Amino acid sequence: MRLLPISFFDKETSTGQKKRTIKPLLLAISLILPSTSFACVMDGLGSGALTHVPSKTFSVQAAMYQAINANFISASQGGNYNQKLSMLLYQMQMKLNKKDLTQQENTEFYVFESSKGHYFKVMFKEGKASVLLHEIPTGTNINDTIVSDIDALIEIVKGSLNVPSAVKLGVLHIPEAQTAITAFI
Repeated sequence: MRLLPISFFDKETSTGQKKRTIKPLLLAISLILPSTSFACVMDGLGSGALTHVPSKTFSVQAAMYQAINANFISASQGGNYNQKLSMLLYQMQMKLNKKDLTQQENTEFYVFESSKGHYFKVMFKEGKASVLLHEIPTGTNINDTIVSDIDALIEIVKGSLNVPSAVKLGVLHIPEAQTAITAFI
């Protein structure tokens, strides 16, 4: 059963050809639905992460859009998202392990990558940093999760953007409960 006639999606070009345009409809639907509907399926198995994301997710995405349009941040071009995320997490772990982590013993925090809805956990144990993908916050307030976008995180890891600037741009949200982590990011 079709809810909308196919002509709703067709536009006629100046040459008389019909062009399918479903993007405006998808955008409208995605804006109507709450921002809590786009966490990664892998992160949501049995956890509720599919229906709950940190409260600053939408504002971080809006800030990313503005920062990219103003050329403060460059959107990474091409490539597979999963490869970019894997490389980002590896580089983040390597960068953190170059720091003196003796003061960060048994510390952990969660990050929500807002463009595709992935959680990951950063842990400090026995002087080493570990970054684990698909680890969701349990037993803590989900709003204590750091929220950012993959492109902002890539810029931070590359050193093109520092944490205070990212926070000021709004592309990195660090909840008050996590402000101590800025000392070693």
